[in-house]
Amino acid sequence: MTPRRENSLTNKAKSKIIAVEGLTLEVPLQWEDVTREMSPSGYPITLANPNEDVGALQFSIAQYKSGKIPNPTTKDLMSMLREFGLREQLGEPMNIAVSEGQPKYARASFRSKGDFVCAWYVSDGRSFALVTYVCEWKDRNIQFDTCQGIVEKLAFRS
Repeated sequence: MTPRRENSLTNKAKSKIIAVEGLTLEVPLQWEDVTREMSPSGYPITLANPNEDVGALQFSIAQYKSGKIPNPTTKDLMSMLREFGLREQLGEPMNIAVSEGQPKYARASFRSKGDFVCAWYVSDGRSFALVTYVCEWKDRNIQFDTCQGIVEKLAFRS
């Protein structure tokens, strides 16, 4: 049986806003902030759909405070992404994509020890977020479009 593919965020009536430290996220109604259940320290910020035990979407944030505004290019974000893949020994990146939109991002996915790992480096020109989605390799297509939609609509807050 083919796993059901979760709908992406195309209908606002089917989504809600979650405000977490430094970010505002538009997510499907079924998705929840499960940070406290995953990590008593409250970090990294973790979202999941508790009704589907598939994967988790995590956010690590570096928020701009003062000084020179970084204003990274997508090339800079891609370089950060490649360094992340090497540091975490994730193997060769696949499905590489960049967006010059707001926010800018670089994305790549990896197959690591039977898992699907997708990572995004995201920036609004000031702040940065490393966003990761991890699930079993066989489930990689179930929530990917939803996660991509969440990242594309991510907004940094002061």
